[in-house]
Formats: sequence, C-alpha cells, structure tokens
Amino acid sequence: MASKSTASNQQMLIEMKRMLNDIKNIVVDINKRNKLLSLQLAETKQQIVDLNNRMPVRKQGLLGGYWEIGDDLTKNYENINIK
Repeated sequence: MASKSTASNQQMLIEMKRMLNDIKNIVVDINKRNKLLSLQLAETKQQIVDLNNRMPVRKQGLLGGYWEIGDDLTKNYENINIK
C-alpha cells in the first residue's frame, strides 16, 4: 500500500510540474503579446501626433468654421454646429 500512495504522489507531482510549465508558457505568451501591443500603441500615438501636426488649424469665422490652407488661401466650410 505504501508504494501505491508513493506512486500516486509522484504522479501528482509530475502532473503539477506539467501544469506549472503550461502556466509559465501562458504567462510568457501574454508578456510577448503585451510588448507587441505596447509597441503598436506607441506607433499609433506617433501617427496621431504626425497627422495632427499636418492638419491645418481650424478657425472660427462669422459665418462658420474654416481651415487655413496656406498664407492667403483659405477654404470655407459650412459650420455643422450652427442650426
């Protein structure tokens, strides 16, 4: 009887080691995904900053809003906020 319980304890330890190894692999995968997502987030933030820097400044006029395109060139747009 003692050998039977020893074998089952040993089998349980082996199974627990497998489970811990599986958990370790899952944690490693999650960390890799988090790092990739962090890099993608940083890249997306930089793209937003770049796009924002290229956008002309929206100004408010008497008849609505407009964007300045160049020094003397302006393009008027209907202000959708006024009803």
